[in-house]
Amino acid sequence: MIETTRDLSFKFAWTPASIGRFWNIVANEPELQQLYFSRQAARQIIEFAQYAGLQSGPILDYGCGPGYLAKALVENGYDTTALEFSETSCERVNRLILPAPNWHGCVSSSTVPAPLPDDAFSWIFTIETYEHLPNEWIEDYFRELFRLLSPTGRLFLTTPYLENLDHQLIVCPSCETRFHRWGHLRSVKPDELISHAVDACFNVLFCRPIDICAVGSYVQRPSLMELSLGTFSTWMKDRYRRFMERKRTPPFPNQHCVGTVPAGPHLVLVGQKRP
Repeated sequence: MIETTRDLSFKFAWTPASIGRFWNIVANEPELQQLYFSRQAARQIIEFAQYAGLQSGPILDYGCGPGYLAKALVENGYDTTALEFSETSCERVNRLILPAPNWHGCVSSSTVPAPLPDDAFSWIFTIETYEHLPNEWIEDYFRELFRLLSPTGRLFLTTPYLENLDHQLIVCPSCETRFHRWGHLRSVKPDELISHAVDACFNVLFCRPIDICAVGSYVQRPSLMELSLGTFSTWMKDRYRRFMERKRTPPFPNQHCVGTVPAGPHLVLVGQKRP
């Protein structure tokens, strides 16, 4: 078993039943919906995936939660299906996203493999799912993602990077059970994630911690108060590189717009299924 920096799985025995019950409750709490990462960063996730080659073709949002990313994909014209393991969340997603020719609904599943065909999707997004999985589920999780992707299809996975789990630790005053506020079970290093992806027969194209909310941002033109030779030079170099890449874009992840995304709390992995 790969060692992680921190593991909370021993503090509370998460089971399929307790995990499902937890997310069914969360799905019915409107105030908690504002806190979902996919709600805050759906636009940037899609833009970064476009740098990584996202085009038309069937897409799966695996472990879609309340469906904010799936909704954004549909609204951007992508042929989208969602999969969720909380039946209540699944019902909510199907209410949230209006009928459209490119929306194929959210499928609920309590098992792996899920009731979806092999090799069915050219892209799979699995956003902030990995950190919730008990250790014994991880191998099946990656195997399932591989099964569902078409040959040479791409995987887009995010998880918190080296999260200090104790910062979100909850202690029940009744039974003294200790658990992470959002059910996170591990603090994740890039090497750990890469190892699992490679073992599942993915070629890892990209894996590093970034501030995904900064994707698409530009170096701002310096104001007169901030103007110096250094700031002006940085701004001009950024503009020049973006201009040149419009003529001839290098392959992912060598684009200037990818390399300049600052380091941050979101560990992002892009993998390609080996044919």
